[in-house]
Amino acid sequence: MNVCHSMLKVKFIYVFFILLLIQSCGESGVTKTSNEVTQTGDEVTQTGDEVTQTGDEVTQTGDEVTQTGDEVTQTSDKVKIISIESDGLLYEASEISVTGNILAPDSNQLSYQWNQISGVPLNLRNTTQQTARFTIPNLKTNEEVTLELTVKDTNNATQTKQTKQTKLTLLYINTPPIIEVEPEVTVNELSEVVLSGNIIDEEGDVTSQWQQSSGTTVEITPLQDLGISFETPKVSTIETLTFELTAIDTDGAKAKETITVTVLPYTDEIPQHVLLLTNDRINQVKRKIAEDDSAWNDLTSNIEKYFIQIPYNYGEYAGSFALAFYVSGEMKYMERVIELLEHTYFSEPDIGWKYYQDRNAFRSASRWAIMGYTWIKLYIPLAQQIKIENILSLWGEYWLEYIDFENDFNNFRIGDSDEVTSLAENLTLLGYALSDSPKYTNLSQQLLNAGDALLNRFVVDYYMKDIMAGGAWAEGSDYSPATQAHWMRIFMINKDQRDIPYPINYAHDALQALIHQTLANYSGVYKYGDEERATDYEPVFDDNRYLFALELMGLLEDQEDIAQLTQWFNTLLAKEGYKTTSITTHFQRLLHHDPKLKNNVPVFPESTINISPGVGIVSSRSDWTSSATNLYFINREIHVHHEHRDALSFDIAYKGNWITKEKTGYDGVASSSLAHNTILIENADNGSSSPTLRAAGKPKYLHISDDKHTTLISADATDTYNMSGYYATNYAELVNRQLAFIKPGIVITYDHVVTKPDQIKDLIQYSDLGLTQGMSHTRWVKTIQHFQAKPERQELSSNSFVINDDNNQVLFQNIWPINTNIEVVDEQKLWANVVEYQIPENQKKWHLSISSDSKTPDSEIINIIQFASVDEVKDFDQNPIVMTKENGLVKSNDVIGVAISSSSEKFIILFSQSPNKTIENVEYILPSGYDDALVYGIDIKLK
Repeated sequence: MNVCHSMLKVKFIYVFFILLLIQSCGESGVTKTSNEVTQTGDEVTQTGDEVTQTGDEVTQTGDEVTQTGDEVTQTSDKVKIISIESDGLLYEASEISVTGNILAPDSNQLSYQWNQISGVPLNLRNTTQQTARFTIPNLKTNEEVTLELTVKDTNNATQTKQTKQTKLTLLYINTPPIIEVEPEVTVNELSEVVLSGNIIDEEGDVTSQWQQSSGTTVEITPLQDLGISFETPKVSTIETLTFELTAIDTDGAKAKETITVTVLPYTDEIPQHVLLLTNDRINQVKRKIAEDDSAWNDLTSNIEKYFIQIPYNYGEYAGSFALAFYVSGEMKYMERVIELLEHTYFSEPDIGWKYYQDRNAFRSASRWAIMGYTWIKLYIPLAQQIKIENILSLWGEYWLEYIDFENDFNNFRIGDSDEVTSLAENLTLLGYALSDSPKYTNLSQQLLNAGDALLNRFVVDYYMKDIMAGGAWAEGSDYSPATQAHWMRIFMINKDQRDIPYPINYAHDALQALIHQTLANYSGVYKYGDEERATDYEPVFDDNRYLFALELMGLLEDQEDIAQLTQWFNTLLAKEGYKTTSITTHFQRLLHHDPKLKNNVPVFPESTINISPGVGIVSSRSDWTSSATNLYFINREIHVHHEHRDALSFDIAYKGNWITKEKTGYDGVASSSLAHNTILIENADNGSSSPTLRAAGKPKYLHISDDKHTTLISADATDTYNMSGYYATNYAELVNRQLAFIKPGIVITYDHVVTKPDQIKDLIQYSDLGLTQGMSHTRWVKTIQHFQAKPERQELSSNSFVINDDNNQVLFQNIWPINTNIEVVDEQKLWANVVEYQIPENQKKWHLSISSDSKTPDSEIINIIQFASVDEVKDFDQNPIVMTKENGLVKSNDVIGVAISSSSEKFIILFSQSPNKTIENVEYILPSGYDDALVYGIDIKLK
């Protein structure tokens, strides 16, 4: 090997020596032009780098030299792309390979690079290999593309390359159009029908045509967006109309779909006096059954066993049997309605109902008796009708006296919203039930007048337009849904019987409150007010709002509202199924729910914030996904029974799981401030943020704003903390809470309380502090924060706590003032002797009580809650920065701030220390590392 290499070197030297000699010989037998050398004799020819010599023949091309015997051949070492070839038919959606045909001395030292130069974009794969691949996309016409291949020799000694391009013509295949339609529609006769279709064609424009292919001919009106409308004909039996929608694309390819319209004859034999189960409503039920009979089958199978067995809830079953009769016409159902109503309400010697003077029994059950009488009236003897109407007249006279109708309601108590709304409904129903009775015509009119007055003066003007404005009913999730059903039924029946319009806006507001008060992931509902059977996560369908939603379906008329409510309900059904524990839900479901409802209306509200000003609830969501955060803030003085009794309190849920949840129960301890996430101030009630029925004035919101990053709230409850009545002590100069919700996982509260040490009348009379007139006393101030698991104090910070439950990881930090006292409270011990209905055992968990180490009449407290689910990797900001005048970060005005990092952004939140005036042009310095922070101010105009 070594000898061979030496001989090769000698021959190289010999060749180069000859070349040099030739080049130095001038014009002696040599012709030279540029690099070209030609010599006769022992012929030497050079062109560029190529040397050829005959005799002992030497050939050089580039730097490559080969030897055979005495022959030495040096050949070119350059890479050459001979051709580029494609593998596969070049039709759209085909998988194509392109390969470079390469001539090279050593293919192991080559690198490849494929690039697209022009044409419709391709997703090239294997671009650094000799063969590249791509899938031809869908095309609208033939397309030409240019690909380029660059090949390099990676040998460091040479670094040679070559580039070559190729043009490919990609061929499109025409795709026939696709038509999307609803194939089956069921409607009543003489109804306006709109048919619409969606045509998809990948290549471009199409033409379309509608044509009726069978059934009674109707007059078709073309609509925009490929739709048509027509009125269904009058029919005596069920008739089927068929329509064809044909689409033809520019290449002549066709598609056709058929729509079947089933026309039902309209049933109008139901008398006018029948309440709720009207002709229109029953015909709509029949239409829905023709499309989907599952609700009908559920109802009839559920009542089947009660033809003999006496049900517990007579009225609800009487309603269900009546509905089955008017849908089917089968007399067996009507016979059972009569039996149930007589057994329950119309029997002697109880004057029809031994509890007719019982307010709870009358308001909750009598509506079934009253409506039930209108259902059976034509099917019972006249003597029986007179007997029942005599009983109903006794009810009417008693309840007119109860509400003090003759004295314009002067002695009627209106604080119980459930009673007021139920009496408005039941007195109205009594008026209708007696309206065609010759004996009780005057009484009927009195009852209708009384019902109208209760509805308009109290339910609508006092409740809906004032203390329950915005759609959230004051009695909370346990009582209010049933209460709201009263006014919804009155509106529907008044519209049926007297064509009286109702406030549609309130129905819309009630819907928005329903949607916003449902936790993300549909795991539960926001609890406010009394709860007799309080749990954290009762299924939504076990909450009364399930029934409320079904009633609301029967009332709403706006298509966007109906779409949103249907989406809410159908999502609930997908998660939990139909509620089967009450026959009422079967009755309502069949009467009001349309399982086949389809439309293109957005199914979620546009806004992620909802405000019900009447009850003072602000509901904010981070977004409309199932992993959203829900924030609920309530600022309210008590007006009605079962109401939430604390101002400035809030709840947070993340991904449908509570981060911090207030205690719920029935009255008593559950209504005290200690049960809520609020501010406590020492007073005669031992720290109540809304003295029960003794608030000196109303709370108010000073600022509410919302965007994709934050929700900001400033709420004042100064007058609500001060006491009227026997206490009559205005000890609070300022009680303000500002809250910043940084979406989705940070909540910051800034509480500012200023008290008056010389205002101590309540403490003199109702405490054992030994205070007398003329003395001063600085009241303690605390904030209460509830959690689902025990807060564990962090070792390096006495004011920071970690709370980990089965669902969440939480970091709680008190960052202002510097010196605070934080007590971890075990509620099992705190409320060990409290009766179960006030604080159920499942509600006794943990809370923190945060107060200043030293009493001061001017208290400021800043708490931060950061949270995530247990399955998330989360680094909470352990060192948020307080921005004050003292540390130089705030330069002007009464402002205090917090700088904090979230997972994706940095934020600066500036709180107003003087919340009753707008602060303008505040000057501040950005803390180190916060140059790009998002800066927000609450009632602060930023420079």
